[in-house]
Amino acid sequence: MTTRSMAGIAVLVAILFTAGNEVAAATLHVSQTSTNPKPPYAAWNTAAPTIQEAVDAARDGDTVLVAAGEYRLTNQITITKAILLQSDMGSEQTVVNAQDDYLGPKRCLRILNSDATVDGFTLRNGNGTPDGGGGAFMVGGTVQNCTIQSCYSWPENGTAGGVAMVGGMLSNCIVKGTIFGIAVSCSSGGLVTDCQIVDNRFASANGGVYLRQSELRNSIISWNRCFGVGGGVFAISSRILGCTMTNNLSFQAGGGAYLDGCEMDRCFIAKNRVCMFEGSGDGGGIFATNSVIRNSLIVSNLTCESSYEGPSFGGGVYLSGGSLLNCTVSGNTSGTGAGVYVENGAVRNSIVYFNSKFNSPAESNWDNGGGGSFDYSCTTPVPVGVGNIAEDPQFVDQTNGDYHLTPTAPCIDAGINEAWMLGAYDLDGNPRIHRGNAGTVDMGAYESKYIPAP
Repeated sequence: MTTRSMAGIAVLVAILFTAGNEVAAATLHVSQTSTNPKPPYAAWNTAAPTIQEAVDAARDGDTVLVAAGEYRLTNQITITKAILLQSDMGSEQTVVNAQDDYLGPKRCLRILNSDATVDGFTLRNGNGTPDGGGGAFMVGGTVQNCTIQSCYSWPENGTAGGVAMVGGMLSNCIVKGTIFGIAVSCSSGGLVTDCQIVDNRFASANGGVYLRQSELRNSIISWNRCFGVGGGVFAISSRILGCTMTNNLSFQAGGGAYLDGCEMDRCFIAKNRVCMFEGSGDGGGIFATNSVIRNSLIVSNLTCESSYEGPSFGGGVYLSGGSLLNCTVSGNTSGTGAGVYVENGAVRNSIVYFNSKFNSPAESNWDNGGGGSFDYSCTTPVPVGVGNIAEDPQFVDQTNGDYHLTPTAPCIDAGINEAWMLGAYDLDGNPRIHRGNAGTVDMGAYESKYIPAP
């Protein structure tokens, strides 16, 4: 037999040996009613009584399936393998209770493998002191279809009480009732998507979501409160797409969102407030530094002002560098620049109308701090710039919150086309430039389908 033939046989034997020794992915079970706990926990009657026991016994690629019930922890659940930890009956019926008694830190869950997934639990009463994440601390990995409730981090010093993420993904989750600490902190390329971050309070730094070099997408951020900046969202070098931010409160700046070097697109920002203990309060809807805000509706936001609290600026938007593009800003209230206060930056293709001074019927749509520019926008009084108009924008029904344009609106086809609009969409998800009319972009957040009369 030739050397080549022998080598071929050796390779074949090696392949057969490897294939024969591959271990198929297994399902391990967890149940508090197990009658005979026995590794490898392959059935309900031999299930592990605790989640951690099954997690420790699992191998990469395995599934740990958890029966309904409330699992009261004595220590956090730690996942270091590429496994799927999944509830059998969903988050409403499967509760992980950290039972924190304020005597020492005890979180619900810690994920230390980027390929691990946790699916379908309620994580409750976790304490993330000192590094955050009372509900979950994630270094990569995925948490999905979960409710993270009544967790905290104390003393709150900018850490996350609910979820702390270093990369990874939080998907289709509800984070609510965080009483100290930011609800969700996401950094290093993490993604928060299709989530509800609601009713979190008493954070000294930021409120609902903290982002750094990460992305927030298609999520609802509502009723969050903080003593610092960014009641709903505080974001640095991040992207925020398709989100709703309502009824958030900050005592300093950025009631809905505080942005630094960010991109925000197709968002709805409404009924957020900045009410401060002392000094000025800025950006009831958004405070933005060197950021781009596009295709967004910014309405009914407020910065408080009184002799005690001091002056306030930018009820809708406070812009300090960057640009406000194709946005509708209306019904906002502030002491100065109730619609938009531009310290510096550009407002273009936008509608800034029907905004008013605090405790006064006087209209106060915009104020230019000296470094701003306005072009192809609808506002009054008409600012210096190109293509600006002062006519009533003709919203369909402002009283009931419909800020689409009527067929006779002067804002239709009154903007200027820009390169970023290629493949972009308006707030309704329609193409940013409607080709059925003149092929020129409209002012404001919505692109009309009406064809103006010649």
